[in-house]
Amino acid sequence: MFNDTRLNGEHGTDRQSPRLETTFSMALLAVAYFFYLWLSTPAAPGREYPLGWYGGVDQGFYLLMAQSIAKFELPAKVYFYGPGYPILAAPFVNIFPYDPFLIPNVVLWTVYVVAWTYSFSLFLPSRDATFASLLLIFATPVVEYFVFPWNSSVTAVSLALLVLIAASRSSKTPGVKEGIAAGALLGWTLSARYVDILFIAPVALAMLLRTDRTGTRRVDPLLMSIVILGGFATCLLASQAIAFGSPFLTPYSFHINIYTGIADADVRSYQLSKILPTFISNFLFHPFDMFYHPLDAPLLGQFFLFIVAPFALLGVFRRREQKQKETQKKREKREEKKQLVVLLICGLGLAATFYSSFTGVEVTGGSLKYQFLHYSQPWYPLLVLVSVIGFQQLTLAVGTLLKECRTKVWRSS
Repeated sequence: MFNDTRLNGEHGTDRQSPRLETTFSMALLAVAYFFYLWLSTPAAPGREYPLGWYGGVDQGFYLLMAQSIAKFELPAKVYFYGPGYPILAAPFVNIFPYDPFLIPNVVLWTVYVVAWTYSFSLFLPSRDATFASLLLIFATPVVEYFVFPWNSSVTAVSLALLVLIAASRSSKTPGVKEGIAAGALLGWTLSARYVDILFIAPVALAMLLRTDRTGTRRVDPLLMSIVILGGFATCLLASQAIAFGSPFLTPYSFHINIYTGIADADVRSYQLSKILPTFISNFLFHPFDMFYHPLDAPLLGQFFLFIVAPFALLGVFRRREQKQKETQKKREKREEKKQLVVLLICGLGLAATFYSSFTGVEVTGGSLKYQFLHYSQPWYPLLVLVSVIGFQQLTLAVGTLLKECRTKVWRSS
């Protein structure tokens, strides 16, 4: 299923990273595309509207929080989201006051692309990995969610780096460096988007709990990650105690849903009955209006190649013939990569279920105009990866079918 020898020559590939020039080229393309969109969008500050996207609720509070943090203060009246994203822009408030998130966002976008370029090369043959990277940059709308300031960029980059570390360290036990990285990335995610840590933590745990060939498991990387994550959590709780008078009151305790009048932190803001209709309208299909814009489309409309993703399951059955030829080390690497993809799919399912249950999201698809799919920002690379694998398997299946048809015709003649 991963690095299939039939798709990459007789001996397959043992490449563990893309060529440096490929990665550098992807980074250049990503940066150029980012600035092209930033320069051409009328939503940027100082274009059609002086505030631009900072006139929106979310982005406006990101800006106020960044300005407050730059002054080493964070009063409750502007403490509207986790500080993990606005703190990135605080150093640029006085340098680029009109758009202090510009530099952090382009850096986040570049790290995201480079990390997934490397990760794709660990799951796919070289040419397919390059194709997947180009799809991610140009065939999905994910760059829009970096150009337009969204705190989900933190979750997206954290997951990208966790996947890179886990995939590149397959069949190896983690060290203290991996523990530090996992704890820092999980802590950063917690400080930016509280609940998102639940969706990406399984990737970190699977890596940190990995055993060697003798079944030995190192405990120190896990303990190190817990200590660092605990440090982030302590700082977050302390900031909430200072701002709100209690460490257990979060900014979301004061987000009042305009549709229900209930705080976002209240469990009543999440209803099981909304999951299916919201999922269908925002991820699969909803009627387009006459003033259609690509960002109004559901996920499938934005990235239609995802329709071939189910064919990736064919790879599970087609790999049996090659298992006997594999070395033990290669078999372990392949199984760990498969487990990693399964964990990512489970994380995507949990995230989609959680956000689809939110009562603040329209079920008509209209909320897509306000970039509801930025919640899917961390998961677009997974969709690209599974879709490319699905296309590989579809190609193999069609090739096998055509070969059988030609054989039958030849025999009958």
